[in-house]
Amino acid sequence: MQTENMNHVDGEGSSSSSRERLFVCSLCAFSCPFDHFGQTPPYEHPKFRFLEEEVFSIRNPFPEEGCASICLGGKCSKCRKPVCVDEGCSVFYGVRVCRLCVNPLSYPSQMRAELEKMKKSQT
Repeated sequence: MQTENMNHVDGEGSSSSSRERLFVCSLCAFSCPFDHFGQTPPYEHPKFRFLEEEVFSIRNPFPEEGCASICLGGKCSKCRKPVCVDEGCSVFYGVRVCRLCVNPLSYPSQMRAELEKMKKSQT
């Protein structure tokens, strides 16, 4: 498992303990401080994993409601830019792909209509 230290994930930088690490979606500009980048946050149950995807996550302020972390987003598997989990910004189907890189023809027919709508929402 690999973790990354970044100040702003849209501009690679080294992290220091006095600086906040900020996740910024490259498509919608959603931003939020993040606690961890990787597959399994250190405060999460050891059996829990975000599949095989490395994600930007924060501690869940209400862990009694479910898992101890909240996924903010990940990196697009094609362009490597950070994208949030909003359905207008990215899709996860084995790997995360942003709306700019997604090719609806490479997905099952059930998903194609939704992916076509996502592609058309590009601005």
